[in-house]
Amino acid sequence: MSGRAVPIAGATLGLSTVMLFGACQAGPAPFRLPQHDRTAQGASGAATGGRIAFDGRCIWLEQGGGQTNLLWPASFQAVAPPLAILGESGRAIIHEGDTVDLGVADGRWAIPGCPVRGVFLVGEISSVNGVEWPDGAPNVPTPGRPAGNPH
Repeated sequence: MSGRAVPIAGATLGLSTVMLFGACQAGPAPFRLPQHDRTAQGASGAATGGRIAFDGRCIWLEQGGGQTNLLWPASFQAVAPPLAILGESGRAIIHEGDTVDLGVADGRWAIPGCPVRGVFLVGEISSVNGVEWPDGAPNVPTPGRPAGNPH
């Protein structure tokens, strides 16, 4: 009978260890987005849309059977897993699998650790899952005369 107590005690200890380590796992941690240093107007040249995909290392846009890596403005941050991209407000505005409309410019950079494919420099997030301007209205200059010109 004592021979059976050891395996049961070992199994209990192993289960307790798994439960303890499982309970101690942290939630999402900061994830370093590949970023560019252009202004929103300098990075927005075209509108495009698709679904956000993430594999734990790379973030890309899936559209019409194609895939394009994404470089983000320096003002955006992210946490993962699961992926959440934080806008300038600090709120999560994009998650893996979301459908987005973006203002982008073509890039020619390779993103270390990601497959070689086209690159878009994200300039603005126009909509996420049909919600327009999810991080607030874009900062668009007011049309009119330049400052300091009274005529």
